[in-house]
Amino acid sequence: MNAFTQVRTVKTRSSATEILRKLGVHSRDYNAFIECVAGTEPGSAGVFLVNLDAAAAHLAALKAPKGRKISGKADPHGVDIDEAAALAAAKPAKKAAEPKTAKRNVTTVALAMIRAGSTNAEVFAALNAEFAIGDSKKTYPAWYRRHLMVKFGEDYSATAGTPIKAVKADVAPVSDVNPIIAKMEAVAAAKAAAKAAKKAAKSKAAE
Repeated sequence: MNAFTQVRTVKTRSSATEILRKLGVHSRDYNAFIECVAGTEPGSAGVFLVNLDAAAAHLAALKAPKGRKISGKADPHGVDIDEAAALAAAKPAKKAAEPKTAKRNVTTVALAMIRAGSTNAEVFAALNAEFAIGDSKKTYPAWYRRHLMVKFGEDYSATAGTPIKAVKADVAPVSDVNPIIAKMEAVAAAKAAAKAAKKAAKSKAAE
């Protein structure tokens, strides 16, 4: 130990180890920081020197991050910032999601044509040409037109055009042909009636 090292002198080894224990040094490392010096005179007891500076440096090294050193800097996760940037740059960029387009089928084509102002005859002709739905499906345009009005509140009855000749004059309403539409209309009617009754009750109570 040189003259510039902070040293603690004690008479017994147990005193030396107690100092190191309080500093936080593990017992397996005691010998690295304790030096036994024999007495200078015959019969005199020796002393124990505790190297406090070395012990402190040892503890600091244990607490320091143990990452790999790149460019003179250690990273606690073992990866240098420059290396992480290089890895990120090498990773292929995610492909931008392509905008979803509506699937083209009988429903999407029929609704689009009705909204564009096509008549039932024009809608059926287009559907039959593209999807070969056959004459038995000539009521499809009227059904989809009614569907827009019931579900979305969009009334395109003005552009329906003249009835398709193949459809009987006394054909039943769409709601009678399709039970789903009938149920939707019944639910809508019930809600409207309940709303009207509630409004009437409030008006009567206010009088």
